[in-house]
Amino acid sequence: MGLDPDGHRPADLDGPGRSVAGRIDDVTTETPLGVDEERAQQLRDRLVDQLATNGDLKTLGWSDAVRRVPRHVFLPRFYAWQDSDRGPTAWVPFTRETAGDDAWLTKVYENTTWTTQLDGNDDSWDREGPQIGSPTSSSTLPGLLVMMLEHLDVADGDRLLLVGTGTGYSTALASERLGCGQVVSVDVDPGLAHRARDRLRQAGYTPAVVAGDGLEGYEAGAPYDRVIAFCSPTSVPAAWLAQARPGAVVVTALTGALGAYGLVRLVVNDDGGASGRVLPEAASFMLARSQANPQPIGIKERMGPSHRAPHPVRLTPGILDDNAFRFTAQCALPHVMHFTATEGGVSYTYLAHHADGSWARMHCDGGDWLVEQGGDRALWDELAAVHDTWRDDGNPEPHAYDLEVGVGGAQHLCLRGTARQFQLAASPS
Repeated sequence: MGLDPDGHRPADLDGPGRSVAGRIDDVTTETPLGVDEERAQQLRDRLVDQLATNGDLKTLGWSDAVRRVPRHVFLPRFYAWQDSDRGPTAWVPFTRETAGDDAWLTKVYENTTWTTQLDGNDDSWDREGPQIGSPTSSSTLPGLLVMMLEHLDVADGDRLLLVGTGTGYSTALASERLGCGQVVSVDVDPGLAHRARDRLRQAGYTPAVVAGDGLEGYEAGAPYDRVIAFCSPTSVPAAWLAQARPGAVVVTALTGALGAYGLVRLVVNDDGGASGRVLPEAASFMLARSQANPQPIGIKERMGPSHRAPHPVRLTPGILDDNAFRFTAQCALPHVMHFTATEGGVSYTYLAHHADGSWARMHCDGGDWLVEQGGDRALWDELAAVHDTWRDDGNPEPHAYDLEVGVGGAQHLCLRGTARQFQLAASPS
C-alpha cells in the first residue's frame, strides 16, 4: 500500500471516524483563537530537544510527531497540583483565561502530567477556586508517552490499538506517526472519548475513537500489530493478545491492589501466548476503572472477626513505601489493598482483601508497632513472610522479572535466574 503525499498510509477501514488517513487540512477547527502559533512551535521544538536529551525520544518519526502535534488543542484547561499541610491535595484550575496566554501555553508544553478530570465527571469545572477530588483523567507527561511509544518499535503500516484515549494527545501522536487509518483509540469514558474525537478533528486527525472498556480491546478493528495502554491493568487482558497478530508488541504498565507499577513489553507468540519482561523505566497510570480497588468503607463492612488482641511486630508499615517490595507483594498477595484510617483519634494502617473478609491493622503505641488481624487469613503475617523472601532474593526491583503468558491465559512473573514465580490474577477477557 503506497504513501500519500504527507507520508501517511491511506485508511483501510470504512465507517465513521476512520475514513481519512493522516492530517486533514480542510477541517473547520475550534482551536483556541489567537494562539501565537510561532510561540507554540518554539515550545514544541524546545520540548523535542528536552525529550531527546533525556533519552525519551530516540527516532525521527516520533520526534517529528511531537514537533507537529499541537498539545494546546488538547489542553484548553487542566488542574495544577497544590500541596497542603493542612488537608488533602487541592487542584487549582489552570486556563488561558485565568493564567494569561503565554503562561498557559508555556505550561501546556512542559514535560508534565496535567490532571483534566476529577471524580469521573466534569462537575468540578462548574465550581470556582481550588478543588478537592480524585483524578480520573489526565494528559500524561510527553516524555513518558514517547518513551513507551518508542518501545513499540513501530514500522510504517503497523496497525495500533491504543487504550486510554484521555485528552486525545497520545492518539494524535500515534496518528501523526502511523496515519489515522492505522490507529484505533479506546476510552472507557464516553464523554472523554467524544471530547477527544472533537479535539483530534480540530487538530486535523481522524483516527477511530471508540467508547468502551479498553481491557476488551476493539475486535472490529483487529488484527493489530502493536498494542499500548495509557491506563494500568492488573494483568495483560486476554483480548489484547487475541486481537493481535503473531509478532505483535504489547506495552503496558501493570499494577495491583497495593499500587506498585512495572512497565512491561511483550511479544505475541505464534500460539497466541506472549513473553517479555518488565522494563527498567518507571511508568504509572490510573488503574483501569473496571479494576479499581473497592472503597475502604465497603471493605470494613465485610471484615471478619479478630484473631487476637493487638501485639508487637518486628516490621512496620514503612515496608510498603518501597515500590520494589510492593510490586513483589501485590503479585504474591493479589487483591490485598492497603489504606489508612483514623479511629478514636488513632491512625491505623490497614491491609484488607477485596472480598474474603481478611484484614490486618497496625498502629504505633509509644514507639512500638502493634498489629491486629482478622478473617480467614493472617494478612500481616503473610506480608511479613513475603518481605523476608524478597530480602533473601536480594531486594529485586520490578525489572528483575520476566512475564510469560500461556495459551490458556495463565500469567506468571518469573524472577530472572531463579525458580521464583507468581501467578497474576487474570484481567477480564
